[in-house]
Amino acid sequence: MLKKLKQSKIKIITILSSLFLALFISVQIICVVTHTTLSVLISSILSEEIQFAIRLSLTTAVISTIICIAISIPAAYVCTCSIRLLWKECGQYDS
Repeated sequence: MLKKLKQSKIKIITILSSLFLALFISVQIICVVTHTTLSVLISSILSEEIQFAIRLSLTTAVISTIICIAISIPAAYVCTCSIRLLWKECGQYDS
């Protein structure tokens, strides 16, 4: 019962944190869109500096995602194999 209660607290905290972050980002985007005129917003998006910043952000995100995948998949495989070996040694793993 206590373990279930702790898990539900962690789940609630995680959900609330995610909602807060989503709300914060949404408010920032809404403020940018509503506090400028359409012509200023379009000219800002079409400027070379903003387009460079967007390209740089997207490139960085793609590269970091590839690096994370390249590191996390082998690490997860090693962790899984290590756990299976430990369970076999303890006699808790049947297959």
